[in-house]
Amino acid sequence: MGLNYRDHAKEANMPIPDVPILFIKPRTAINGPYPAKINVPKFVQDGSSDYEAELTLVISKDGRDILEDDALDYVLGYTCSNDVSARTQQFKNSQWCFSKGKSILVFAPRVVWLFTKARC
Repeated sequence: MGLNYRDHAKEANMPIPDVPILFIKPRTAINGPYPAKINVPKFVQDGSSDYEAELTLVISKDGRDILEDDALDYVLGYTCSNDVSARTQQFKNSQWCFSKGKSILVFAPRVVWLFTKARC
């Protein structure tokens, strides 16, 4: 979810959105945990790369038109990850889901632990 807290919107000089800004990180963006390196491609080595720590939900099964009461039945567990962004590329496209700035290979490093509902 993009711009999900006021300080981040302010930091980015962007208005606080009226509706959630959703984007995906494709599985090709997943990278190993530390000490795995984040290789920033040459076309985004312009100093605009940024990162944020994130709570990540790991989805366990496909679903559609899921009732709110049933939503957590589709969550396998939770982990921590980084959301790496190449801001110049990200803002070239208003649809962040298709933005090169959010979905570059290895731009979603994560830890190796998965906390399931039973452990939380």
